[in-house]
Amino acid sequence: AITQTRTLLFDMSMMWDPDELARGRVKLRFFRDIPSRIGVLPRLGGNADVQWFETEPFFMYHTIAAWDEDDEVVLIGCQIPEPMAGGDAPRDLGPAPTIANLRLEPYLHEWRLNVVTGAVRERRLDDVHTEFPRINDDHLAAPARWSYNPTVAPGFETLLFDGLIRYDLTTGTAQSHYRYPAGWYGGETTFAPATGATDEGDGYVLTFVAEEATGASELYVWDAKEIAAGPVARLKIPQRVPNGYHTQWVSAAQVAGQRS
Repeated sequence: AITQTRTLLFDMSMMWDPDELARGRVKLRFFRDIPSRIGVLPRLGGNADVQWFETEPFFMYHTIAAWDEDDEVVLIGCQIPEPMAGGDAPRDLGPAPTIANLRLEPYLHEWRLNVVTGAVRERRLDDVHTEFPRINDDHLAAPARWSYNPTVAPGFETLLFDGLIRYDLTTGTAQSHYRYPAGWYGGETTFAPATGATDEGDGYVLTFVAEEATGASELYVWDAKEIAAGPVARLKIPQRVPNGYHTQWVSAAQVAGQRS
């Protein structure tokens, strides 16, 4: 993750087992007794400039936003507290989607790292499972307010997204929530700023959505400020677009600017 002035690095508690490495073998393990670490360094800094912060053990696929706020670096991401599928968890965790041996039970989480005192404050912001979040990319590294998070459909071994939440990152609360029609699942969203946008949330949120039973596909377009109201446009796609993770909005002006 990056802020306007700093880069954040992650040394998380899921790693190759060093005992197995010594035997010439590899085995992934989650070490609940070893804190995770977040390294903070100036954007143009080097090894000697890294300041390490110890946190609760976790794994994370995706960060959402990070910014500088007085003496603190604020980081928000999708924290996975028990990331090993079929591991030695201390309790029955119930079913969850998996990717290889990674268990996907992510939660919206906030870390505040005080670069003066070295203190860490962290908290879970919501109990809904959500991953592959996106913001308005024009606000990358700045204090972002709005995040658009797909929600993980429960009861499946495969990762499926059954809805979308707009989060207010300044309060850590869900501002609006939309669920897809039964049997339809979406992908990661992307944000398209409105022409002449005057604020961060002024624009549209887009994603591909497919019906699992028939393969029918559509492109959903929401007014970014009215997610719960449902899409303002649904465009039928002539063939199925597989549910995917990463997309990017590119404007006509940006395309034209790449042509000779």
